[in-house]
Order: sequence, then structure tokens, then C-alpha cells
Amino acid sequence: MKRKSIITLAMAAILALSSISLTGCGNGGGSKADATKTHLSVLNYDGGIGSEWLKRVAERFEAKYADVSFEEGKKGVVIDITNNKNDGSEGVTNTSFAVWFSESNAYNDLIASGQVVEITDIVTESLSDASNGAETGTIEDKLSEAHKEAMTAIDGKYYCLPHYEVYTGLVYDVDLFDEYGYYFSETGNFTNVAEEKTVGPDGVRGTKDDGLPSSYEELYTLMDQMVADGVTPFTWVGQHENYANDLFAGLQAAYAGKDELLLNVTFDSSASNTQATIVEFEGNKAVEKKVDINSQNGYLMSQQAAKYYAYELFEKIMSSDSYHTKLDKSTSHLDTQEKFILSSLKAGESPIAMMIEGSYWYNEATEALKRSVNTYKEQAEGRRFGWMPLPVQYSGSVTEGNGRKNTVLETLNSFAFINARYKDDEAICKLAKLFLQFCYTDESLVDFSITTGLPKGVNYTIPEDKLAEIDNYFQRDLLETKMNSDVVYPYSAHPIFINDQGNFMFQQGSEFWAATIDGEKFANYFAANKVGITAKEYFVNAAIDKKTWEEKYGEFLK
Repeated sequence: MKRKSIITLAMAAILALSSISLTGCGNGGGSKADATKTHLSVLNYDGGIGSEWLKRVAERFEAKYADVSFEEGKKGVVIDITNNKNDGSEGVTNTSFAVWFSESNAYNDLIASGQVVEITDIVTESLSDASNGAETGTIEDKLSEAHKEAMTAIDGKYYCLPHYEVYTGLVYDVDLFDEYGYYFSETGNFTNVAEEKTVGPDGVRGTKDDGLPSSYEELYTLMDQMVADGVTPFTWVGQHENYANDLFAGLQAAYAGKDELLLNVTFDSSASNTQATIVEFEGNKAVEKKVDINSQNGYLMSQQAAKYYAYELFEKIMSSDSYHTKLDKSTSHLDTQEKFILSSLKAGESPIAMMIEGSYWYNEATEALKRSVNTYKEQAEGRRFGWMPLPVQYSGSVTEGNGRKNTVLETLNSFAFINARYKDDEAICKLAKLFLQFCYTDESLVDFSITTGLPKGVNYTIPEDKLAEIDNYFQRDLLETKMNSDVVYPYSAHPIFINDQGNFMFQQGSEFWAATIDGEKFANYFAANKVGITAKEYFVNAAIDKKTWEEKYGEFLK
């Protein structure tokens, strides 16, 4: 198959072995200086997950193989952990890290450029040995059908595994919503009485989303009520424009639902018997239209109604300073998180109801949360923040039995893989495979979630007694969201996606969110809105149009 890899095979000098900047956090339990044991170097993109989870799994692995020899004259294993925000885009084989846990990985490009080791054996064989007899199934059994199809699309073999799962959208202050009664009632007013609340976006009474906005119309109404109450509806990071995309992605997933959202990467309505809802304009009026999507007209996904309504909401948010906090370019994500946390505690401060963020934010905000308790004592203890379900229709209110199961989108493309530099090193390659397999036993998966508060990107169940070990509302809520939602993994076996994966990621820098207006290209609507471009203008000038589609992907349209 012809490739258009975005990986540059002439590796950057800054990643040469002699110049890699290591920020090692230590090992699972062994010593880096212990020459009597075989060492395995592991890279951990620690971002919003830290490294404690990896230390814990490394300690268990080292104990399991304490008396096993992988190299002549040595017995036992040491897992050498290095925290390094490396996504592999500048190369994997030019580093010394044998096992990678990373993010923002265009895995098709890593495979096609020979950067990663084939791991079909450990994905398809029984986990009995790895789990000490606790499991008889395989890692493959834990993969979604989307993962199985997409990750083996090049040659039918496995080369990587889904790592952590991250959603983007809105965090909301549950305590503030309860205090102000920001829940819709059946009469169209606001309430905090459980029996009076609407059924919420899922259309099921008695679930966590009861009373929350089920439509854009309700969300607009809520925003205006908050402003009237002296509450600021939204905050997000001013330093990085891509945070606005976090809201767009979450809104698009919720409104489109799983099957329609996947058309953005599969370009095939027939596979799921699902049409796309696109928007065309009659003057300034947005008119919805149902269309079948195929390889020839895949560009129409840039006109998806779910995308337009997300832009329209953002235009509304930006239309008044009352709807958002000051967007200072010097304000970091940590500053924003702390401001959000403290806004309901500080006297004279306008409380902030919702924060545009990734679901990993709670780990990043650990120190800010501690400071809030140190300063405000009991008032700040046990704060409840939740992952907010988002609107599933444009107007009105969802009625009982007519909602949609919550839909969330995995947005960070986080994967685990083995460095192909070691494919011919029998000892290290064998050890790397054993360790990677060990990390996908049920015990390791559950421990990962309990330690980080984040889900792994595979299917597994977290027992109630384990969930109870998490001492904060948000991370329990997030893990329950994983178990009770349709999770969309935006991957595909379609040749257009395989050959140009980077352009179809729901991330900054891809063509997915871009638009070109009067010769100027914008990476996202946040940037365009700042210079006065409307949601409609941005939407109808999407970077992926019919002409571009046919020029870039013509070889796949025959």
C-alpha cells in the first residue's frame, strides 16, 4: 500500500541517544545500578496521569520475575522508568526506551516506518501466565471491534495497544449546581428537587444527568440564568488555543452519537446503516439534511450539524465577557484549574460553573486542591466536580424514553508499544513483551484506574469495592462515565484514514478543525473568532472541502 507517512525517517538530533534529556522518576523497586539483573527501560508520558501507576505495576512485575534469568549470569528484572513527554513523532528507534506509554500517536505511521515491534503473540495468547491463572482470556478479548479492525488494518497484525483514555468537554461544579438549583424542571423552570428534574440528555429518569441541559436551547437558557445570578458560566485556558477544541470535540460526540461520529474516519454509511446530519444554509438559517457518506463525498463530514452547533455555542460564549472569565494569554492550565477551584470559595469572587478541560485535569490540579483545603479548611473538603453530559438535540427538552446514551470521544490517541530498535535483541524483546502483557491483566488495569482515576482504553470492569477506594467525587464519576457511556475510538481501517491519520485526529494541528478564509488558514474557531469571523463563515470554509478531498485522496476514490 502506498504510504504518505508524516514520520521523518531522518531522525532529529535532539533525540539522539547522546542527547536525550531524561527525567527519571526511579524504578518499580529495583536499583538502576544493579548489574546483576536485566534492565528494561520504559518511557512514560506522565502528563495528566503521573507515574505512580507505573511504579506499582513495575514492583509487581519485578516480584513475579525475581528468580527468572533473561540474560546469562543475571537473575531478576529492574524496570527503569523515565518520565518524558515524547510522542514518538520524531522517531522511536533512535531512543533507548524499550517500552513506550505515550500519547498523540499516529500509530499507522509508526507501524509503516518500522518504528515498533509486532506484538500479535502477546495480544492473542492467553493471559493465564501473566495473571498467575486468574484469567484465561486474551488482551484481544478486551479490545473494541473498532480497535481490532483499525489497529490490524495494514497487515493484519498488532503493533500497539490502547493506553489511557481521555475525554474532552466540560467539568462542572456539582456543589454550585446544587446550591443554585441549576437543574431544569418539567415545568421549564429551575429546581434542585430530584423528583421535579427533567430526565436529562439520556432520557432516563433517576440517572446522574437528570435536570442537566439536554439541548442547546436549554444550555443557552442556563448560561443566561447564571449571568443573572452573578455566576460565570465558563472558563478555560487562555494560554493555549487548542483548549477550545476540547469543547468542540465533546459537543460533537454527544450530539452526533457514536455511529454518526465514526463517519468522520470510516467514510462509510453502509457499514453502520447510519446517515450523517449535515447543515446547509438558506440565507442565515441552518437547515439540516440527511446524507449517506462514502469515500467520494467524505468531505461532507466537515459540514456535520454537530460541528456547526458546537461553533455556534462558542460564538455565543464569546459574544459577552459575562459568559467567560478573562482569557489572559499568560494564564496556564494550572492557573485556570486553581481559579476554577477557588472561585466558589473566595469571598467577593464570581463563582465559575463550568471549565473546558480534559478528563485528566484532576491529577494536574492535585496541588491546587491541597492548597484550597489548607486555606479554606472544611469549606473546601470533599468538593464535588463532575464530568458533564452534553446536549443531544438542538431545541426543546428530551422527554422520557427519547434521549441518547451518553457518548464520549477518546481524543488523545494514547498507545503503548515496543521500540523496534530491540526487535533482534532476544532478551530485551522477550522481557518487553512480557511486561507489556502484564500491564493489560485485569489486576493491572483496575489498579491503573484506581491509582490515576482514569480509564484504560480497553474493556474491563472495576469492582464496586475498588471504586470505593477512590476518595474524590470527580474520578469516581469519570470511571462510571466510562462504564456507562458509548465510548468512540476515532480509528478506522479505511485507506484514507490509514494513509493520512494525522489529518483526521480530533486534535490541534489536524485539518479536522481548520478553515481557510480569504487566504488565511486558522487551526481552530477560537483563533478565527478573535478576529471577528462568525461560526457560519468558519463552518462553510472548512479546510477539508470537495476540491481538497479529491486532490488529496483521489487515488482512493476510484
